[in-house]
Amino acid sequence: ALEAAYAPLPDQIAALQADMDDLRKLATEDVAQAEAAVDSAMASAGLDRIRAALVTGAPFEDAIAQLMQAGVDVPAALQDAAGGVQTVEALQGSYDPAARAALAASLQSAPADSATEKLGNFFRAQIGARSLAPREGDDPDAITARAGVAVADGDLAAARDELASLPEAGRAAISDWLGAVETRLNAAAALDALQAENTTE
Repeated sequence: ALEAAYAPLPDQIAALQADMDDLRKLATEDVAQAEAAVDSAMASAGLDRIRAALVTGAPFEDAIAQLMQAGVDVPAALQDAAGGVQTVEALQGSYDPAARAALAASLQSAPADSATEKLGNFFRAQIGARSLAPREGDDPDAITARAGVAVADGDLAAARDELASLPEAGRAAISDWLGAVETRLNAAAALDALQAENTTE
């Protein structure tokens, strides 16, 4: 009688263990989903903080750390710019003196067919006058004028591409300004890619 009474116990215990395993699995899945939701919220907030920092020029090391804590693989372009990027307004304000320096360097290094032309280039470089209205041509004055219009419109990428046509001496003279533009553009592009990735996940 005892054997008959206890015979179903192994099956009952196995069923109970199966139920416990199912409960543990559900609990683990709930925890994983909760953690994923927290990471997603942290990542979204970190990306928003970086977006605001790119507008104001403020550093965003804390936001980078927040993204990493949320498990986000932060691109090097954002990490390199974490100390802050120059704002569009700051780059617009610093363009004119940078362009004048680039034009002067280009003129001083330009080949001249005569002593008169060489002297004219020298005086133009010393005066620092440059065209502000856009015009056709591949001379440094035309290039810096077209780039200046792009800068005023906030199109820093177009200005960068335009200034790539300057002579080597001109590019060297404006390299600091171009470097700041490149840092900003690279950081913005990396942020856009991260936000698109975070939105689709």
